[in-house]
Amino acid sequence: MVEARLFQALSDTTRLKILSLLAREPMNVSRMVAELGYAQPAVSRHLRVLREVDLIQDKRRGKEVEYSLNQTKVGEAAAYLENLVEMVPAATGAREAVREGDPPAKPKASKATVRKVSRGKPKPEKRAQHEEPEYAIERKDDDGMDDFLL
Repeated sequence: MVEARLFQALSDTTRLKILSLLAREPMNVSRMVAELGYAQPAVSRHLRVLREVDLIQDKRRGKEVEYSLNQTKVGEAAAYLENLVEMVPAATGAREAVREGDPPAKPKASKATVRKVSRGKPKPEKRAQHEEPEYAIERKDDDGMDDFLL
């Protein structure tokens, strides 16, 4: 069974980029850093997450560690997603969109407006240059209800 942690690991763009690099060929951290343009500690952190869910394997070669995809685990995740796609009703059009590579239709978004708000105490007349005014986001959902986020 595929664990939820696997999909949490796949939810980060940087980790997906690392997996794409490793899908081409095995490589070490310094080469990934050069290809991605990220700092070495950041890449190492992402590699640790991918290693913890067993999506990648590491092999020591002298002083360096070479990383590669764990084909078995990637295959399990792909099979799980394929089964999920097969269960989607054809009437929604999501199955055809997934098979063609297009994203499924997005749900209707709510409308949001931003307005200034004042809070209890009046602000001093003269404000420092670095202070930002406070804002509240007002979102109006399709059902006519207003939500206020402060």
